[in-house]
Amino acid sequence: FGLGPFEGGLPFISSSALAMILQLLSELPRIFVIQVGTAFVVSSNRSPVRYQILAWISVMLASVALTQLPSLREQRLLIVSIGVLPRLLIVLMFWIHCSPSQDATPEAMSKLSSSGGQSEKKKGENENQDQDSGEEFDESLTVSLSRTGRFALHAANGTLGEALNDMATDLATRSALAQGDTKLLLAYNVAVASSMALGYLSEVWASSSKARAGFAVLWGLAQGFRGGFMHLLAPDRLWILFIFVFLDKFSGPLGQAAVDTALLTLIRRNGGGKPATSSSYRLPANGVWTLRTTLERLERPMCQLILLTFHVSSAPGWLPGLLASTSVLFVLHTLVWTDDSLDSPEASHVKAE
Repeated sequence: FGLGPFEGGLPFISSSALAMILQLLSELPRIFVIQVGTAFVVSSNRSPVRYQILAWISVMLASVALTQLPSLREQRLLIVSIGVLPRLLIVLMFWIHCSPSQDATPEAMSKLSSSGGQSEKKKGENENQDQDSGEEFDESLTVSLSRTGRFALHAANGTLGEALNDMATDLATRSALAQGDTKLLLAYNVAVASSMALGYLSEVWASSSKARAGFAVLWGLAQGFRGGFMHLLAPDRLWILFIFVFLDKFSGPLGQAAVDTALLTLIRRNGGGKPATSSSYRLPANGVWTLRTTLERLERPMCQLILLTFHVSSAPGWLPGLLASTSVLFVLHTLVWTDDSLDSPEASHVKAE
């Protein structure tokens, strides 16, 4: 916007320590926002993957536009607006949600009182439906320590195999971009946008437990294929990069949704696990799921740090496949092989028959 003597950059933020502090301050408020999403995920028993896919598609389309139209990067007002508007929308939605409702007027309260009997009747019917469908919308759900330990073990592995492959692909992409190869970036963005659009449709149309188990198997095979042939990836082989990215971004969200569904099932099964004694300590389900969110955010930075520390371009070909296979077995065991883990409406009808 014209910074006068600071045109071209602010010298007082060149320190890496200060940059870290500013990044920390900007990320701290997101902790409270994420808790709202965590409560929704646990109460609805639904993976947040489909919403993340839509966000990724939007980012990739914006990246393609900036690559094809470099002049857009010079529009500072546009860039700042893109970065600020989503946060303003979140604040606006929270403000609308927390503002006093017009339904709290005396007329509305009298109508509410007159329809109290009907509401109680509908509530009872809904509770019966929830029990029949296997859904348990209890915000006070707690999880036993033993169940939390199993959850932490599987959440720590999660999509770690995919993260190793992703970081190896990203490092190859960055080395090509450092040489000014914009065709590689364009191929990468097109592959991500197209494959995630197909993944979104698949996730919406087929969301049963058996479908998620099938997606998990597909995801595991894709990670084994990528890990085994990662050495073929090179900046001058755009078609290999396109295949790798397409397989990953199509099967990746589907595999993540399967892992999330299995972890949510593990939390909610049998009321979070039976305590060993009546005085056993239990953890809130929202707090347990926050552990999954935290570990998921640490996967890719940790894998990237390991690759850079050991000065290797990729992990051993067998390692991503092994880690992914462990997660696939967990999904199959939780959603298919264990009878009481099928908490979906379809599973309940099968049990009733």
